[in-house]
Amino acid sequence: GRGFAGTIKRWGFHTRPGSHGHKWIRRPGTAGPMGLRKVVKGKRYPGHYGAERVTVRNLQVLAVDKEHSLLVLKGSVPGPRSGILRIRKHDAQG
Repeated sequence: GRGFAGTIKRWGFHTRPGSHGHKWIRRPGTAGPMGLRKVVKGKRYPGHYGAERVTVRNLQVLAVDKEHSLLVLKGSVPGPRSGILRIRKHDAQG
């Protein structure tokens, strides 16, 4: 993943002007209205960014090499080169 990221990198917020009296160029801004007295659930804040679970379906298995513990798939798989993949057979329903 990308570790801890601010709102600009994580959510694509715009920066504030770099001049004209601004101290907080990359700050997220307000948390919500004054009358609500709480932060709304799902508010886009800084935090951990990346390393989400991704599901890819309908990948074709081209070859299985049991001697070297290799599985050759057709298409791209998510994650880094050294990442762990969970491969399972799709249960056909209907």
